[in-house]
Amino acid sequence: MIPRILVLVTAAALALAAGPARAEPAGCSGTLSGAFKAAFKCGVVVRDLGDGTAVIEIALTEKDIPGVTSVGLGGWIIPGTPAKGSYPFAALGQGRSSLILEADGTLFSAQRTSQERGEVSLTLTKVTKSTKAPGTYQVSGSFTAILPAAASRRTDTIVVKVKF
Repeated sequence: MIPRILVLVTAAALALAAGPARAEPAGCSGTLSGAFKAAFKCGVVVRDLGDGTAVIEIALTEKDIPGVTSVGLGGWIIPGTPAKGSYPFAALGQGRSSLILEADGTLFSAQRTSQERGEVSLTLTKVTKSTKAPGTYQVSGSFTAILPAAASRRTDTIVVKVKF
């Protein structure tokens, strides 16, 4: 099942870059705080997977974040049809949010794959089926991920907060 997530996250990220057919609300932006601070612009895609679940992918729309080598803001399975409401970490399916700092190469991540780490919450305040891109939803809401350092002596975290 892990390869399915990687394929879905990659496909959703490509969809964000594709242009007019994406299901993205205006004004998606976020911040990083804690061990690293930055602001960024993002895009959101929510896509029906055809198996009773959906995937939300939150990705940068800018080239990069200075000081961060690699970033995956979030790709998470939503159980059932996306609906207005709150999805705590325990309610979400497989997914991952991560970044690697340029300064020391530390990986910070929250994930539910073969293991669980970190904390994630998703709140959808508006959900409508997209008429522009079949199988997608236009959403408004917020996303928060607390990313602990992985395989490192560091004990600090990075908090990702996104509003869309």
